[in-house]
Amino acid sequence: MISHYPRGIILALVVLASLPLILLSQTKPTDGIRQNTPNVHAFINARIVQAPGKVIEKGTLVLRNGVIQSVGASSPPADARVWDMAGLTIYSGFIDAFSDYGMPKRPEPGDAQPEKPVEKRGPSYWNGNVLADQNAAELFAPDPKAAEKLRSQGFTAVLVAPQRGIIKGTTALVNLGSGQTNDLIIRPAVAQDIALAVSPGGDDYPGSLMGVIALIRQSFMDADWYQKAHAAFARNPSLQRPETNAPLAALKEAGMEYLPPEAPAPPDRLPVGGEPPAGLPPGFVPTGP
Repeated sequence: MISHYPRGIILALVVLASLPLILLSQTKPTDGIRQNTPNVHAFINARIVQAPGKVIEKGTLVLRNGVIQSVGASSPPADARVWDMAGLTIYSGFIDAFSDYGMPKRPEPGDAQPEKPVEKRGPSYWNGNVLADQNAAELFAPDPKAAEKLRSQGFTAVLVAPQRGIIKGTTALVNLGSGQTNDLIIRPAVAQDIALAVSPGGDDYPGSLMGVIALIRQSFMDADWYQKAHAAFARNPSLQRPETNAPLAALKEAGMEYLPPEAPAPPDRLPVGGEPPAGLPPGFVPTGP
């Protein structure tokens, strides 16, 4: 069977995101008879843009179970539903590298109801703007209307980031198709998101860009100390047990290359009398009450 699209000038056909996701959740029990019908689509006679300067003027794209199987001038497989794309162009969908799609929204400046302070629970950082342990994949909830709007603009995937805080937490790459949340998340932990801007809500500090930079720097220094302190305690349990701090543990996973290897310790980190705890470099000792 060959399906035809209406003729006309169409700038692009975004294939992957416009079709429902075919792959079923791998852990959810099946309700009724399990469907195992092959789901294959072949888009023929299309102008396919594979890369800048690399174009197939009359090609075939085969999509099997939601994944591109082949692109070229070959004939469609026998089990495929064939779509005649003559006069249309297929190109890769755009990826929005920073989006709040599917994320809990925070009030904008000037909103009637200001953001309510979030109750601190669990082993948090001393400043409420450091939320490195937030995970966009855990906060993500699909928004079909927003996804449809983004697809109409040529986007097929977005990198979503938590919206609260300055050190916001890890981002996630998600698909803009329809389906269950479990199937839409392409990669759950891509990068640690940091905003060089004063965050509304949270703690009063910092209130300036200079304070934001200082807080980010201090947070990474504390994470560096946190890693070394726990490593020292693991080697020598007779030492005082370090605190548990979820944001600092998450920053440890982001990598410590943010700190120069020979970074001088600021005055408030210098030990006051005596040597630093075993296994810690001079100048890196815990602070606070």
